[in-house]
Amino acid sequence: MIYDDLLNIVDSRGAGYFVLIDPDAKEPDELQAFTEQILRSGADAILVGGSLLIHAQYDEKIQLIKQHASVPVILFPGSLRQLSAHADALLYLSLISGRKPNYLINDQVLSAPMIKKLNLEPISTGYMLMESGRTTTAQFMSNTQPIP
Repeated sequence: MIYDDLLNIVDSRGAGYFVLIDPDAKEPDELQAFTEQILRSGADAILVGGSLLIHAQYDEKIQLIKQHASVPVILFPGSLRQLSAHADALLYLSLISGRKPNYLINDQVLSAPMIKKLNLEPISTGYMLMESGRTTTAQFMSNTQPIP
């Protein structure tokens, strides 16, 4: 289980190092070199996700990252559309700093059957938006206010 492996990393070193790839920010021909750079940096896992998902090649990009990764590839989905059977696991996000039921529980209930069908390991994750001094994409897309 990916979650157990991540806990072991935290137990042995005190923390883990994850790198996030926004699939909208990288073209398929860039992903091999970028993934190799991430691995050379010592990352324990690669997160893949973004707030928008503009490009239709999402699943292909996950597959390319997975082909070149020797660490877990974990989805950090910005929406129900950001699921892929090519990943190892996903952060099962609950936006607990917001007040919108969609991001707190509705999307999780709707996505559960698909996650099971794709055989993705869900990793329960409480997601909190914190004030950063500027409007973030996550804040804009979820229409939620960050915690001051």
